Amino acid sequence: MDLRISGVYNAYNAYPVKKVAPPAARKGKDGGDSVSVSPTANEYHVAHKAISELPDVRAAQVSQLQARLQAGTYHVTGAEVAAKIFAE
Repeated sequence: MDLRISGVYNAYNAYPVKKVAPPAARKGKDGGDSVSVSPTANEYHVAHKAISELPDVRAAQVSQLQARLQAGTYHVTGAEVAAKIFAE
């Protein structure tokens, strides 16, 4: 019984392999690597930085609401909540 597998080499060469230029040939015009960022990405970065500098909790507002809740003077209707949710 013959157990040899023929044609294996052809399976490896089913798709041509593209040769990649060496790193020295892929550099920017001045000989160094270059990266460019779109204006939209730059605006996103500025906004993200500004948001990350904000405090997570507005402590003064939270303490005022806690005091009003404990005193029983904080009353909000469902209509008021809905208006705040959908307000611009």
